[in-house]
Amino acid sequence: MSNLIKSLALFVMFCSNVCLGQENSDSYIILKQDTGDLNADHINDLAIVAYSKLFNDTIVTIFINDINGEVKKVFENNKLTEAFMIMYNEVPEIEITKGTLILHYYGGMCHRESRRLIFLFDKNQNDLFFDKIEWGSHNVCNDSKPENEIYTSEEEKQIRFCEYVDEN
Repeated sequence: MSNLIKSLALFVMFCSNVCLGQENSDSYIILKQDTGDLNADHINDLAIVAYSKLFNDTIVTIFINDINGEVKKVFENNKLTEAFMIMYNEVPEIEITKGTLILHYYGGMCHRESRRLIFLFDKNQNDLFFDKIEWGSHNVCNDSKPENEIYTSEEEKQIRFCEYVDEN
C-alpha cells in the first residue's frame, strides 16, 4: 500500500494543479484506479483515470514504480475515454493484469454490451503498445447467444499507448 500512497503523492507533484477529490475549477478528480504489475518486475504500478474540470478532459495516467516506490516512468493519454463517454455515457474501468492494461465497460439492462481496449507492455522497448479491441453484446432478457468481435492489426500494434487515439 505504501507504493500506492507514494505514487499518488508523485501524481500530485506531476500535475501542479491537482487537488484530489475537490470540486474546484483547476482540479483533477480521480475517477477510476487500479494497481498491478504492468512491466513484470514484481512491483505494483498504478493506473488512474482522472477528470480535469479546467480542461474538460479525461486523462489516463500510468505510473511505473521502482523497488523504492519511486516513479521511474509515466505514460499519459487523453484520447482514450471519449468513445466510452459517447457510447456508454461513463468512463471506463481500468485494470492492470499480467503485463496488460485494460480499459473496459460492461453494462446494460436486457441488452448488455462490453468493450475492452487492451494494451501490452513490451519489456524490450520499455513501452506500452496497443494490442486489440474486444466488443461483445448479449440480450439476457431473451437469452440470445452472446456475440463477440475482436479487432487488431499488426500496423496498429506498433502504436504506443501515449499516441493511441480511440475513435470507436
